[in-house]
Amino acid sequence: MKVIFGRRALRNVQKILADSERSFGSAAADALEKRISRSVAQLADAPESAPRLANRPETRVLWLVGYPFRIFYRLRKDAVEISHVRHTSRRPWTGAEE
Repeated sequence: MKVIFGRRALRNVQKILADSERSFGSAAADALEKRISRSVAQLADAPESAPRLANRPETRVLWLVGYPFRIFYRLRKDAVEISHVRHTSRRPWTGAEE
């Protein structure tokens, strides 16, 4: 299944990678980018593998293994739509901020 990033998710990833490079260096940012890419590929292969949010059952959340981020997404007819990527230390995302 194809994966598409919403505008917000693209901005999230760009900021996360820029912050990572600034804080930890380019090698760390590259490793994080690879982890995100592998996780997105996993969603393409098994889109129903992540659990649903209790308060928003149309939204699923994938924990980014080894990193403090979650990827929030929805299943569409022909695609996985990534709506948000969020650091786990931030207050819980309800999806109402969309």
